[in-house]
Amino acid sequence: MLANKKIIMSTCTLVVILFGSFLFIQNDNIHNISQQITETEITPPQVVEEKQKQKEVKEQSKTILHTQKEMKNEEVGDIKTQKITKYTNNLSQERIANAEYFIRDDGWIPHYLEPIDINNIYIPAFYGDIAHEFLIEFDHKVNNIEQKKIDLENFTGYSILTYSLSGTSGMTIEFNINNITAKEVNQIKSTLSTMDSITWFATNSGVLPEYNNDQFKAIIDNSIIPEG
Repeated sequence: MLANKKIIMSTCTLVVILFGSFLFIQNDNIHNISQQITETEITPPQVVEEKQKQKEVKEQSKTILHTQKEMKNEEVGDIKTQKITKYTNNLSQERIANAEYFIRDDGWIPHYLEPIDINNIYIPAFYGDIAHEFLIEFDHKVNNIEQKKIDLENFTGYSILTYSLSGTSGMTIEFNINNITAKEVNQIKSTLSTMDSITWFATNSGVLPEYNNDQFKAIIDNSIIPEG
């Protein structure tokens, strides 16, 4: 009888242990399944794909914008190159420093070498300087213009053909030089710059004679910015 009780108790104990193990395994499986479901809910494949597509679209947009910007810059560069090629600068700092700029037979120094193309007008090309005419401003009132003319002739070494007052302290003079060269113009400028009494000077300038007519008058007038 005692032996039977031990067997029954052992059997019960075994059953309890097995049942506990079963519950533990089931609980662990349920936990793992729940964790997998949670992870799946947090990062579903569709969301990942959508984010990847958005990233690709942004990258493509950046590439397109960058390409468009480069093309625009190239177009602007081409326009500038065409303008410079069409209207070659005659009075650049380098050409002036080396006395390599062109002076026409009529004494005009065109700012740009090529004539105006009516289909591709560049306003600065209408203008030029007069090689032998100078505007001079002194630091004092000019009371005796005749004496001032003589002083300028002695100082520069060139005779003056015409001269006139400009305001109370300025003069417009025309040197008597036939076929004046760029080297001679530069020499006169260098000499005038050493005179202490001169505060400012420049070659006279204006619209080139061939464009100072009714054909171009409206274009030139419309290009001038009206004063204040």
